[in-house]
Amino acid sequence: MINKTRFRVGLNGKPGNLEAILSEFGKEIYEVYAPCPSHICPTARKVKMPLNEKEIAGQIKLAHKYSVRYNVLMNASCLSARQFSKDFRDKILKFIKFIFIAGVDSITVVDPYLLKLIRGHFDIEIDVAGLKKQ
Repeated sequence: MINKTRFRVGLNGKPGNLEAILSEFGKEIYEVYAPCPSHICPTARKVKMPLNEKEIAGQIKLAHKYSVRYNVLMNASCLSARQFSKDFRDKILKFIKFIFIAGVDSITVVDPYLLKLIRGHFDIEIDVAGLKKQ
């Protein structure tokens, strides 16, 4: 029987965390994911130590060294109407261009606006998540 288990591991922003995870379990991990910096776009994943753009680029490179995919979460269920602002749109596109150049493998979104915006500007894998009301 073939084992088709694929581990996706969430990162908490703690320095050295990704290195420790990959050095011990890298061969078993399919993908790691981390939230977009909250000043750019909110996310459903809360972390105590958010990553900045430079740290994300470094983590993408490190993950790829272990042949592990890297996903950036931009999956807030509500953008508080910021998506209608040109400044917000420009900030999102600038960030996505940055992580695209850095080699990100995929982006996770919930909001249909972000899905359409990203699809319209980048040839990148997008995971669409859904949130259920309680």
